Amino acid sequence: MKKVYIILIAIIGLLMIYFIIGFINGTYFKIDPNVISDNTDSTWIAPSLSFDNTITGKERDLVIYGEELIAHTSRYLGPKGSIANLTNGMNCQNCH
Repeated sequence: MKKVYIILIAIIGLLMIYFIIGFINGTYFKIDPNVISDNTDSTWIAPSLSFDNTITGKERDLVIYGEELIAHTSRYLGPKGSIANLTNGMNCQNCH
């Protein structure tokens, strides 16, 4: 049982180091100049592969499935989920 705790602490430690290095390097706060525009419309639209054709093939299908899973989590993992009954019925995108 002690090995499990040591492994868990090691994983958490590595994740903390990863995030600390990211904050120190400033990689989490970089602004993409292509996003900034003179448009005064503040309506935010989530990125979607419906408008982006740079990813193709099986990888595109996986990304589309990921979008669907984030947007409709409860359909798959909610109280009446088709895969399992694991969550309270909220979708991941409700918070993220």
